[in-house]
Amino acid sequence: MGKFDRRGRGWAGRFTTLAVFACVVMAAFAESKARAGDALEAAANAERLLAAGKPREAYDAMQRAAEAYWAASPLDFRRILFVTKDPEGFGVYQPRETNLYKAGDTILVYGEPFGFGYAKDGETSKIAFEITLSTADADGKVVIQPRSGSIVLKSRRENREFMLFFSYEPRGLKPGAYALLAEFRDTSSGKASSARMPFRIE
Repeated sequence: MGKFDRRGRGWAGRFTTLAVFACVVMAAFAESKARAGDALEAAANAERLLAAGKPREAYDAMQRAAEAYWAASPLDFRRILFVTKDPEGFGVYQPRETNLYKAGDTILVYGEPFGFGYAKDGETSKIAFEITLSTADADGKVVIQPRSGSIVLKSRRENREFMLFFSYEPRGLKPGAYALLAEFRDTSSGKASSARMPFRIE
């Protein structure tokens, strides 16, 4: 069986185990095209403001362009990788040099998602993910059934420097090649993504 937990600090929020997880993919092609057009318009406006000697206003316009691109993007990851210990914050992590583990080891994963949304919660904005993890063998057969949980952050800003961090214990595996299968759903936007992370048990 597999066990997974969330430990860590920074922008990762709190982890809570869930009984059920449904990965839902929402197609919003027309909306994405409209938002991309907004981003191009904002970027052009930023160039005009900078040329007019208004750098602060130009910066604010570029931020609006970045926000439009962000909203139009599918959910994806700048990076997602195995790490050696709890990260100290966004970008403050130690990559693991190998994907080789001993039986009983805990797997630590760090990720930097982008394109996620925000839900208003009073005066704060909420970033929330549902995550499901399972393990497959070299033939693609699921050998550890899915376990699910959630990560939530509440902030007075719509932070884009947000990290996901969790631990996973793949119990009862024999030596060999496997893959950690991770499914992510942003509950604010409905966007979904997945990752396949090969590892070996020696």
